[in-house]
This record gives sequence, structure tokens and C-alpha cells, in this order.
Amino acid sequence: MPQQLSLRPPELLDGASGRALATAGWTVVSLHFLLLAVNHWILLDQFRAQIPAPFRKTLAQIFIVRGMRDGAGEVMALTAGAWLTVQLRPPSPDAARSRRIVSALLLSYLPVALHSMGLAAALLGGWRLDIWIASSAGATPQAIAATLNEAVPVVMEPLARARDVVNAFAAITLGALLRQACGFSAWRAAGAALGFAAVLTLARGL
Repeated sequence: MPQQLSLRPPELLDGASGRALATAGWTVVSLHFLLLAVNHWILLDQFRAQIPAPFRKTLAQIFIVRGMRDGAGEVMALTAGAWLTVQLRPPSPDAARSRRIVSALLLSYLPVALHSMGLAAALLGGWRLDIWIASSAGATPQAIAATLNEAVPVVMEPLARARDVVNAFAAITLGALLRQACGFSAWRAAGAALGFAAVLTLARGL
């Protein structure tokens, strides 16, 4: 009797192995969020060391808002990516498939976590951004805040461009995991990867 071709994901990812995949995914995402906070703190310290004293209080406020925005953006990207990917899953009565899909999404953050790790290592190793901000005599708090709001994104633009490249690698990783571990067809995996790349780009954190 001929064997039937099954599109069911490998049993390797069921049970204990599926839980291990989920644990690995959550570990990767948690590591990234930890490093995101560390990198923001180090960059704030770099700015504080290279700008005039009157700017520093406003600078701290800007970095707090920026850090909260970046963290919220990451959470929204993961949430939107999970929703989109689950919507594109192959029809299946297997409830465990959705859990594997979410685990694959979390694990696809590995390039992002590695990027954050590399950035932290570079910053701790002495690498510095080019920061040139000067104050004029008699500058008002409003003028200082406006200057910093314009200057900080410009100074940190190289980091944002690097993150765009990393986001592309994360999307490719997601597509590969969905194909290999979750039984997605090529077009479903590609659609999920493109959607995830889009929401990551919108989040555009460090």
C-alpha cells in the first residue's frame, strides 16, 4: 500500500521538544529586552558625557520617553506578528500548531537579540557615537528640548539603519522556521515573513 504524504510538522516538535522551543523563544526575546534597556542606558551616559550640562536633564527625559516608545514598539511588533502569522497558518485542528507558530516567532528574534548583544559589547568596549551638540548663550529650556529632539534621532540614525538590516534577517528566520517546524507552505511562510518585516520596520527600535 503506497505511503501517504503528510504535511503535519515533525513529531520532534511535539511534547517536551515543543516546550523547549517555546522556552528558547522566550529566552531570546527576554534577552533582547534586557539588552535594549542596557543599550539605552549606555547611550544616555555617552550623550551626557559629551553635551553641555544645561542639556542633561532634558536629555534624560527624552531617553526615558524613547526607551518606553522603543519597548512598546517591540511588544506591538511581536503581538502583530503573532496575530498575522497565526492567521496565515495552514488549516488544521491541531491546537498545538498555534503554540509552535508563536514559539517560532519568538525564536525568530534571535538575529535581533544577537544584534543587541553585539551593540552592547561594542558600547562597553569603548565604541562611541559621533555626538556634537553645543549650547548657545541664553538658550531657553524650550530651545534646548527642541534641539535635543532633533539631534538625538540624527545621531542614532546609524543604529536605526543597522536594525533595519537585522529585521530582514529576523523575517527570513521566521519564514524558515515556519516552513521547517510548522508545516507552512512556501507562500504562507513568505507572506508571514514579509508581514513580520513590515511591523518590525514600523516599530524600528534600536
